[in-house]
Amino acid sequence: MRGMTDGMTIGERVAFYRQRRGLTQVVLAGLAGRTEDWLRKVEHDVLPLDRLSVLRRLAYALDVALGDLIGEPVLMAWADEPGRRTVPALRVALMDHRQFLTGPRPGEPVRLDTLAINLDEQWGDYQNSRYARLTQRLPLLITDAQAACQHYGATSDDGLRAHALAAAAHQLATALLTKLGEADLAAISASRGLAAANASGDILMIGSLYRSVAHALLSIGEFEQERRAYATCRKVWPEIKVMCSSQPLPLDEYIAGIGDVDRVINMLVMPANVADAFQRLVEAGYTSRLI
Repeated sequence: MRGMTDGMTIGERVAFYRQRRGLTQVVLAGLAGRTEDWLRKVEHDVLPLDRLSVLRRLAYALDVALGDLIGEPVLMAWADEPGRRTVPALRVALMDHRQFLTGPRPGEPVRLDTLAINLDEQWGDYQNSRYARLTQRLPLLITDAQAACQHYGATSDDGLRAHALAAAAHQLATALLTKLGEADLAAISASRGLAAANASGDILMIGSLYRSVAHALLSIGEFEQERRAYATCRKVWPEIKVMCSSQPLPLDEYIAGIGDVDRVINMLVMPANVADAFQRLVEAGYTSRLI
């Protein structure tokens, strides 16, 4: 029914899909575990409907996709397969090739003070479970933050601040995507945020983003990658107290678990002098994963 309900509020969509299914307010309220009075207020937009758990329950009872109920056909679209969800606008923002280019983008970037205000407002949306509103606004925030990083560079005070704001924006995207079950995209967002945090030099932000990276990796079962993120953070920032939820493994047990010594060497060598180490690995024949 997308297109037909584009101009409706969420409450009006609830009423539309309820009537389409031939359900009374009493019946739908019962299916959602709420009262008839509550549903009546929702349909008349007297009560806000922003909690994801309630939205999911209503969507299930109405037999519609959550994206249809929220009314985000572009920002939150669902694939045909059950349980396969994507957030296209966020995916586009996170994977925008322009973030890998050097030099400023055409036009004036958003002011950093404005970016900070928008970021605070959207963290408020997340903390108050206003996920529909956040999903609508977050892609533009990510795009603006990336543009600011390119405009200001990474050496000036404004550049360092821009990267810190970009790191926080990606951390917010990671939290939202994890909440929505988009674990793979959350891991990408966390990695992008960590890169921005490293450029900012903000130790607290770096530590916070390492936590986000580890959480995202755990959510998709990447326990090995989570341990590597933990080990890297301990090595590079010894002053930060880091905790790892996966059980630490001695090296011999780790190698036994992988089952291939050569693969471990190819994957885990992290020397101080990369060029010299690269040459030594090539000479020793460990080239299967070297670029």
